[in-house]
Amino acid sequence: MVKMRDDRKTLDLLSWQPPDVAESFEPERVRGHSDRIRMARAYAEAIKESGLSRDDIHADMVAHMGFEFSRNTLDRVTAPSSDAHEFTVSKLIAFLRAVPDLRVANELLKGTGFAAIPEQYLAAIEEAICLDQKEQLDDRIRRARRSWKGRP
Repeated sequence: MVKMRDDRKTLDLLSWQPPDVAESFEPERVRGHSDRIRMARAYAEAIKESGLSRDDIHADMVAHMGFEFSRNTLDRVTAPSSDAHEFTVSKLIAFLRAVPDLRVANELLKGTGFAAIPEQYLAAIEEAICLDQKEQLDDRIRRARRSWKGRP
């Protein structure tokens, strides 16, 4: 089917790309020779792309954690040149709530064999696991049936 010039309803199936389930930053945007530098760049990219001010992010983080911390901490953690400043786990969680960008979590998990995905996909993963287990059970049943019916 050919798409007409003013047709806005027909999709171009050849240009369609599936959504990226485990979102990640472009590698050149978070390049660094250490995990701390990569994460600093990931935090900075997420902040920049969120459109939120650092003051708003800091305020959201403080509200989530229930205690005050220096706004400069946010600046130091997002600066690749700042040595030895990293978020604690509670601040990382507060940051992800203030700037809900899965790419930050996936950058943190890079190299671990794990990935952060939207919660909406958990049921799909459970379904895939169940189907895999069902296939394994079906194979066991077929082998058992062949065995007791006298066929190898």
